Amino acid sequence: MSSLFLLMLIVLLIYGAVRATSRSNPNSPRTPRSSDRRVTITIGADSQTDFSPSRRPRLEPAKLAKAGDRRWFSPGSAVTVAATLIADGMVYVGPDLPPIGGWQDHEPALIDPTLNVSRGRIDQASENLGYWPSYGRISPESRAAYLEWLAGGRCDPDADIGYVFLFFYGLERRLLFDLRHLPERRSEAPSLIAEVARLRSLYGANGSFASYSSSLLQIAQSLWSDGRACERPPSFDRPGSELPADVRLAVGQLVAAGEPIPADWALAWVTGHPETRLRTPARRCPEEFRHLFCHRYREKFGQGMLLKPNKRRLKISHRPASASFGDEVEVPFEHIPDIAALKVPIRPLQEIAEAAMSELDAYSRLVGRSPEKARTLEGRALLPPELAEVRKSPASERLQRWVEASLGDGDGAAVPASDLMAHWDCARADRMSKRELGSFARALESLGFGIEPDPRFGGGSIREGQKVVLFPLGSERIAAASPAYRASTLLLHLAALVAASDGSVGDAEERHLEEQLERSMSLDPDEVRRLRAHLMWLLVEQPSAAGIKSRLEGVDSASRRLLAEFAMATAAADGVIDRGEIRTLTKIYGLLGFDPDQAYGDVHSLQVSDSWRPAEGPLRVRPQVVGPSGRAIPEPPSAESVPPSGFKLDMDRVQRTLAETVAISQVLAEVFEDEPAEAGRGELAPVTSNTVAGLDARHAALLLALDGRSELSSAEFEELAESFDLLADGAREMLNEAAFERADNALLEGEDPVEVNLDVLSELQT
Repeated sequence: MSSLFLLMLIVLLIYGAVRATSRSNPNSPRTPRSSDRRVTITIGADSQTDFSPSRRPRLEPAKLAKAGDRRWFSPGSAVTVAATLIADGMVYVGPDLPPIGGWQDHEPALIDPTLNVSRGRIDQASENLGYWPSYGRISPESRAAYLEWLAGGRCDPDADIGYVFLFFYGLERRLLFDLRHLPERRSEAPSLIAEVARLRSLYGANGSFASYSSSLLQIAQSLWSDGRACERPPSFDRPGSELPADVRLAVGQLVAAGEPIPADWALAWVTGHPETRLRTPARRCPEEFRHLFCHRYREKFGQGMLLKPNKRRLKISHRPASASFGDEVEVPFEHIPDIAALKVPIRPLQEIAEAAMSELDAYSRLVGRSPEKARTLEGRALLPPELAEVRKSPASERLQRWVEASLGDGDGAAVPASDLMAHWDCARADRMSKRELGSFARALESLGFGIEPDPRFGGGSIREGQKVVLFPLGSERIAAASPAYRASTLLLHLAALVAASDGSVGDAEERHLEEQLERSMSLDPDEVRRLRAHLMWLLVEQPSAAGIKSRLEGVDSASRRLLAEFAMATAAADGVIDRGEIRTLTKIYGLLGFDPDQAYGDVHSLQVSDSWRPAEGPLRVRPQVVGPSGRAIPEPPSAESVPPSGFKLDMDRVQRTLAETVAISQVLAEVFEDEPAEAGRGELAPVTSNTVAGLDARHAALLLALDGRSELSSAEFEELAESFDLLADGAREMLNEAAFERADNALLEGEDPVEVNLDVLSELQT
């Protein structure tokens, strides 16, 4: 019996020593033991707070809250501890305060004035603070540093985050426990919430504090803020991996009330959703992304999306930072659906967000490459029209005044290229490159005007001494040239070259062809407006035929025959071919390398026949119309070449030929490139499919060709891109897009020289 008693005594002594050590050692276990975490605090329903009987007797929540209230110094009140004045309150001060239900013996945030505070050394570096600090257990040197931080207004940016958490514990207790049981004290809540937000703005760079403070703000605002959550503006700062509580509450309130979800809350929902991936444009250009998303959302849903309430009810939880709590704090909202459980409604929001990010890609790349250009004309030009309209600048206003003055009351105006270049920062004083002209065209488009030539619709660079044509755009903007429009402009170009080939420019011929194209090609009003501006430019510039024959010689006979048939079908689109049109066709045939007289034979071939039997009704031939110059239309070479009367045109064949606009566009595009095709294009290096995600073979080959080169001149890069049949500007954008996706940084920067980020290049090539 004595041995057993001695053994039990030794066990008790060892247990007591371990307990004493754990209380005094600041590096004792930082997380509560599972056996001590017995309590779940539920706010919004009656509950009991259970404490371990071995530590202290059970207290009712109301009594425990009153005990805390006796130790609490409200915002604005002053208290002195160890000769240190804490002027703004918001702290618990006193000799004793039980925890709410956690694993410590005392409330960690309680400042016990009876404990020692160092008057010499101060633990600014929090060497003795520990991971789960408690004022009663930290060293006297740490207490001195903590009181000094409080007295200094809690704003020292160099303060250790442990001291911030120690003060934060008290705010958690007051907001989530005391005020729940002390209705008469709830007027303090706005000041406490504001203090949490202020601390977060100062110390939010710490990820742990950012997470805890954000969670506390959301649950405290849902409890104590006046009015509905959906009536307040949302926050878009989203740490964590769950849909934020304020979004769940606000959108849930709207759904429960049968009200539409406004654009700003829809944006908060989609950006806070854990399955939404925000790409670089949304992160780099947040304001532009929000504005564009909301605009597109209103276009699709008007006042907002309407949803039926789902069955799952909302519960907002917060895991406190303070060890005073035994477990999560949970707030049930019995009449609010939990929209976090919904899967279908989030999909259209994600589609809108993805489309908005895609629209901002080009602008985002410019900002990433040259942040100072974000507010320039070039930056404005890359914004979607909805954003460009609200981003005015002195430069854009000067440009608009100049264009309006140039146009006057007309539908188009030819202006010197040098005047145009005065409004843009060009790399060369005597030339505006194709890329620069394209950017300028986008800037004009954002102001409601167009330009010809426009690189997006087949134009190239311009030089000093040339002219361009300005014209007003319609309400609907065409984003790119359709095959019909492309073929129309190229046929106009061909007609202008034909007219120039005999030393005269017959504008009546081009205008007549334009009218024919408008009728035959089914162009929409905006394409017609641009086509007229293009014709005006052709008439002003009077393009030379030099070199065209040599270029056409490189086109195979089948393609040249296709061009001839298409020109013939265009002339016959109205069911009539007059002698003026035959005259133009003979010149086109000659330019294409055919016998001009063959045009007359091809007119015969358009007649409707059944084994060459006459069809009913005569072939209509327009009477000769003498123009202002008084020149007569020449007679055909022989009477046998003119279509005999008694035949009509085969309009089915005409329409089938006109339908070949895609093929015609491809053929003519090769003929009217800015420069003839060069022999000896670069061979495509073998590229494995996994070289760079998202890049095709040509762009991947260009990427490999950059290996080891830290910079290239603009001309060198353009030549290198062209060796792979790529346009330099488009290739640059494609490579930088891949770089931003993989490395969140640009691969190619600068204009001349073009600088290559070798680190990014290495990452892309792996």
